[in-house]
Amino acid sequence: MIFAALLVSTATLGLTGKVYAAEDVYEDKIVTKEAKTDVGIQFQSDGPISSEDGPFADHLAIVFKPVTFNFGKDVTATVNDVTYKQERPATVAGEEFKTQQSLVVNDDRKEVSNVAPGTAWTVKAKYSGLTSIDANNVTTNLASTIKLDLDAVNTYHIGDKRDPKTNDIIPNDPSEVEAAFSPMDKADQDMYVIGGVAGSTTSQTVALNENEETVILARQTDDKSKTGGVATKINNVTLNIVDAKGKNAAGKAFKGSVTWKLSDTYQP
Repeated sequence: MIFAALLVSTATLGLTGKVYAAEDVYEDKIVTKEAKTDVGIQFQSDGPISSEDGPFADHLAIVFKPVTFNFGKDVTATVNDVTYKQERPATVAGEEFKTQQSLVVNDDRKEVSNVAPGTAWTVKAKYSGLTSIDANNVTTNLASTIKLDLDAVNTYHIGDKRDPKTNDIIPNDPSEVEAAFSPMDKADQDMYVIGGVAGSTTSQTVALNENEETVILARQTDDKSKTGGVATKINNVTLNIVDAKGKNAAGKAFKGSVTWKLSDTYQP
């Protein structure tokens, strides 16, 4: 049986430009016409990660993924081939877990005729690229790449709280419960692949190219005695844009997305 789940994290970038009022000149008198500046706001989750809807009990599922990758709203577009760092909230010493982005997968599968717990699975990420659509429906695409650092695999403890209505598991939020993550033994880490590197115990840098699927986290070894949750922390997220100046990006806001796809097979 092939199972796939798709989840999305947004990626945004706003580039600054100048706004001029339109003026008509009649002899020595200036007649000023109206010019409009748009005002907007978008409220997102306060946390660095968001929980999915489940079900989690008796299933293999992505539990948490990053809410958004935000690279700024007032960055300049005066040069080509420039890299922007993700804007992140300030951290408090000892409370870094509250702002930590991560990808979390939990295996709570039970053995039935066509399902086996503790078997292989793969999470791949696909980056859409950045697009801006202006008031005249003219589309501008910016060639870009996202890079991120993936930590070595941690154990994730989903907890035993249950929803009284659905009886589904209410997962521990790693940005609220520090003990939701714990170090994983080296022997168990060998069962997993981080960014395409098997058994990695160190951080791996992964590049997400436009419209390409990239392995983020995978389990390659079957062992039905070892199930539960695993996670990789995501750090140092950057966005490289090749030709912002040449594409006349000033004054435009660009949006894209990263889709996270979970499959119940190992796909290197």
